[in-house]
Amino acid sequence: MYLVDTSAWLEFGRKQPRTVGQRLRALIESDVAVFVTGIVVQEVLQGARDASHFEQMRSWLGAQRRISVKHELGTHVAASRLYAECRWRGFTPRSSVDCLVASIAIEHHLILLHDDRDYEKIAEVEPRLKLA
Repeated sequence: MYLVDTSAWLEFGRKQPRTVGQRLRALIESDVAVFVTGIVVQEVLQGARDASHFEQMRSWLGAQRRISVKHELGTHVAASRLYAECRWRGFTPRSSVDCLVASIAIEHHLILLHDDRDYEKIAEVEPRLKLA
C-alpha cells in the first residue's frame, strides 16, 4: 500500500511522465491500494492551470482512496519533531509539508511514492519511512 506525494501526482499528470509517473500509473492499473491525503490534494490543486483544470483534478483526486492523520495534534507534533531532527543533523527540508506527509505514511505503515529528493534525506533521519 502506498501514500502518493504531490511530486508523484504531478509527474503522473504530465503528457510524458517520467519514471515515478509511470510507476504510479502501473500501481493504479494493477489495483494496488494507492492513497492520497488532504495536504497533498491541496498542493496538487494549487498548481491548477485554470478553473477547468482545477475542477478536473479535484474530481479525479476526490475519487481516490483517502487517508488522514490518525492523531490530529500528535501527527503534527511528530512532523515537527521530524523536521527538527533533520535540522539537528544538518539538513533542513525545503518544506515542512514533506515532514507531515512522511509522518502520515509512517503512522499508517504506507510506502511513500515520491519524486522529491528531500524524502531521501528524511528517510536517513527516520528509518521507519519507507520509500518507493
